[in-house]
Amino acid sequence: QAFGGWEFTSLELEELGAMAVVTANLPRPEHISVVDSKELIGAEEYARTRADVNEKGMPKSLRAFVISRDPKMTVVPHFMSDVECEHLINLVDGYWMPSLVGQATNSTDAEYSKGDLENTLSKTRTSWSCMMRYAQTSVVEHLEHRLSALTGLPTTPLERMNMGRDAPGELF
Repeated sequence: QAFGGWEFTSLELEELGAMAVVTANLPRPEHISVVDSKELIGAEEYARTRADVNEKGMPKSLRAFVISRDPKMTVVPHFMSDVECEHLINLVDGYWMPSLVGQATNSTDAEYSKGDLENTLSKTRTSWSCMMRYAQTSVVEHLEHRLSALTGLPTTPLERMNMGRDAPGELF
């Protein structure tokens, strides 16, 4: 089922240069959908929930929508408030570095399936990244705990937050 009105087949994405060709024994999607949370919950509720923040700029409540059961995918409109987003943007300003990709260090399928990957620069990925520290600020820590509460998992297995930036024409 599609949400948001945009659908692309894997082949169309590859033709657009928007998707790297992956050689692995993983099922490939027949199409990819873009989910627009405004369409998911309606424009009126979207505006109301976006403005529903406490005195610290954190969302007062969150609603989760399971948009796929297999694999399970959940959309949480306004998971971060505008204040929190601005805080993260300011936090990483000046610390951007070229984004890295995981590259197989061995060429056999068996080694690749074991996750024998090494982060390296890519010739085709032109985006920028900034990895933050755990609980780097109180806002980051609150976001980590919010994600933990949403998933029902402790914060310990969470990866560090990684900010990504793409300028017009850059590729993830």
